[in-house]
Amino acid sequence: MSRRAFLQMLKEQRLTPEQLEFVQDVRRRSKNRMAAQRCRKRKLDCIYRLEGDIKRLKEKLLQERGQLKRSMEETRQSLSGLCQVACPEASAQPEQLTILARYLSSDCPTSLPLTPMACPALTASDQDNLAESCLEASVTGHPPDDRPQGNGAGMKPASALFHGAHSDITEPHAS
Repeated sequence: MSRRAFLQMLKEQRLTPEQLEFVQDVRRRSKNRMAAQRCRKRKLDCIYRLEGDIKRLKEKLLQERGQLKRSMEETRQSLSGLCQVACPEASAQPEQLTILARYLSSDCPTSLPLTPMACPALTASDQDNLAESCLEASVTGHPPDDRPQGNGAGMKPASALFHGAHSDITEPHAS
């Protein structure tokens, strides 16, 4: 019932001011209750719609993550094969292998031929430098710093790799 029709009906009834106020109060409360119900329904509809959107986005994310994992594995296998071919044929220098190790993430499998034993042509000190570089990359999750290879000048102590962990083992470093 429209407000105008409601007021017209009240005029015809000849109510006291208290009765008139009571009737208007009841009508106002009733309208507020109905508006609150509609509001709650809209909110629930919105929540259900958002839940559906979240579910679809999670499914899409899982699919993309799976695709990314497959792509990463294919890339790792390709890189591994390339390294196995390139290392013996090109007799790669330790500096080249160190540069290559920088581009590998810490979750890269240890089967990749960037370990010192993968290239037997390396000298023992070069194998140690390469192993240190690979270890640093895998422990810290960051590529190794650019530092001179060879005589060990500028190398950090091994304890620096473990962020404050105590170690009695150190390597030569610049004084």
